[in-house]
Amino acid sequence: MVYYGELAGILILAYVAFWLLYLSLQILRCLTPEALLHRQQQQQKQREESAPSQKAMDRWEEHRKKRPESNLQEQQRRQEIAAEQAAEDDREEKEWVAQFAELKKALEGEEKVWEEEKKTRLKREVGEI
Repeated sequence: MVYYGELAGILILAYVAFWLLYLSLQILRCLTPEALLHRQQQQQKQREESAPSQKAMDRWEEHRKKRPESNLQEQQRRQEIAAEQAAEDDREEKEWVAQFAELKKALEGEEKVWEEEKKTRLKREVGEI
């Protein structure tokens, strides 16, 4: 007498074995030399399609050659902007140096005043003692 549990187990194992066999055959089919060659050809075709065409690159070269004066103007404009920026940076640096010198003079003046106050305080204290 066959138990239904055993029969179910056998059917499940047969099902799993079938799918494992099917998947392994599919993998082996993908590894044949013809399949590998076909895949390489498809990859090469995709690379060629995604690369910019020679015609487009030629048009870009012609466009660049037609407008060298605009490139020169653009370069000159950039140089002018850089010169203006450098001049502005120099002005700002001179302002900072001037402000620093003023603050330094003010601090030296304050230090002199503090020294004088300290001396007078010491003289008073010495005079009181």
